[in-house]
Amino acid sequence: MEYTLDEKNSERQYLLAKILNPLTRPILERAGIPAGGRCLDLGCGQGNTTRMLWETLRPVECVGLEYDANLVAQAAAHPENSAGIRFQQGDATNLPFADSSFDVVFCRYLLVHLPDPVAAIKEMLRVAGRNGKVIAYEPDCATQLSYPHSWAMDRMAGIWDGLFADARIGRKLVSHF
Repeated sequence: MEYTLDEKNSERQYLLAKILNPLTRPILERAGIPAGGRCLDLGCGQGNTTRMLWETLRPVECVGLEYDANLVAQAAAHPENSAGIRFQQGDATNLPFADSSFDVVFCRYLLVHLPDPVAAIKEMLRVAGRNGKVIAYEPDCATQLSYPHSWAMDRMAGIWDGLFADARIGRKLVSHF
């Protein structure tokens, strides 16, 4: 069976959510959200993570923001969206929201793709405000191990660097924040 690029991307995002959601839920459960709280999911893609945030945190409103307008349309059309979930197009480095307007601001596998992740982090902190919580779940693709040694593993660092703006963002999060 032949897949289009959109179908492959859709399947990839679904599988990534299926793998990462069980790892992410315990983090979110510890974060909590006040009654009547609002949640923002940056780089929401098809909305899989936004729906997981909604189910886990139970905010009054959960906004999924995505740069790609086609993905926003796909996320908004999903039949499992609840009334408190909405999606909109926007740039994580220039958020269209007022200061301190969210109780939880979340991103997963977003900063790794951005040429200026610090700009997005500043925006996350701005819209979360003093009492808000900011959660960034990002990879660090720096170590490739193989025993016995394999030439392919030697090439992995170059491959990661070609796929992501910063394949080692995970180790930099604390200093960036």
